[in-house]
Amino acid sequence: QVMYERRPASVRRAAEERAANNYTLTMFYLAQAYGALRKQGLSARFCAETMSRQLDHNTSGVRPKEALERDPFDCKDWVRNCCSLSDFFVNECMFWTAEYLLQSAAVMCEKCEEVCGDRPPNLDELSAECTRDLANFYSTRLKFARTCAEHPDVGEEVWRGERKPAAEP
Repeated sequence: QVMYERRPASVRRAAEERAANNYTLTMFYLAQAYGALRKQGLSARFCAETMSRQLDHNTSGVRPKEALERDPFDCKDWVRNCCSLSDFFVNECMFWTAEYLLQSAAVMCEKCEEVCGDRPPNLDELSAECTRDLANFYSTRLKFARTCAEHPDVGEEVWRGERKPAAEP
C-alpha cells in the first residue's frame, strides 16, 4: 500500500487514464447489452453517458498527439449518434433531452473543424440533416402539445409514462 500511495505521478496518470478508458468502454458495452435485452431506456442512458465521456475526453485538450493520431475523434459519427439518440427521447416524449441532443449536434457541426482539427467531407450535408431533425422535433412537439390541449387525459398519461407498451408482434 505504501508503494501504491507513493507511486510516480506518470504511473498514476497512466493508471487513471486506463481506468477512465475502461469505464467508458464499460458504459458502451452496457448500452449495447441493454439494447440487445430490449431495455431501451437503460440502453439510451448508457449511450448518452458514453457519448458525454467521449466528448469530454476528446475535447479536454490533454490527449497526446500520438493518441489522437492512433484513435481520432470522429465528429460526424458523434453528431449522427446524437441525432439517433434524440429519436428515442422524442418517442418517449422526453422533449427537453431530445432538444439538448439535437442542439449539441448542431453546435458540433459548427465547431467540428475546431474540435477535430480538420473539416470532414460532407459537413454541410450533416449540418442540414441536423437542421431537418430539429425541424421534425419541433413539429412533433407541437403535435404533442396539440394532443394535450385536445385530449388532456391522454396527454397526461403519456407525460407520466403511464402508456401501455405496444404489443409485440
